[in-house]
Amino acid sequence: MRFQAEQPNERWQLDITHVQLADGTDVEVLNVIDDHSRLCVASHARRVFKAADVVTSFRKAAAMHGLPTSMLSDNGAVFTGSYRGGGRVAIELAWPATGLASATAAPTTRRPAARSSASTKR
Repeated sequence: MRFQAEQPNERWQLDITHVQLADGTDVEVLNVIDDHSRLCVASHARRVFKAADVVTSFRKAAAMHGLPTSMLSDNGAVFTGSYRGGGRVAIELAWPATGLASATAAPTTRRPAARSSASTKR
């Protein structure tokens, strides 16, 4: 059975993939996927993503596609500060203003991830 949200914009998944370009440059690609349609509502590349960059990408996607009801990410430092003593990062501060729910998966939780079509560096 395929993991799928019931409605469009019910849940977006965020994930950052590390990619090495042909010239050897390491970059990070943030993908934001709608869990219902699998539409990639955002995909941005940077040398290094900061928490504020995630907020900017989220706002651009929301302006184009509407706000999701909830978002799901892993425990990456740009997505949550909870594992660092209860602090919050930029996207966690932005979520309450939108009224949407957020969640981070436990480190051992297996879930479909937003992936770039480029090969990933392991």
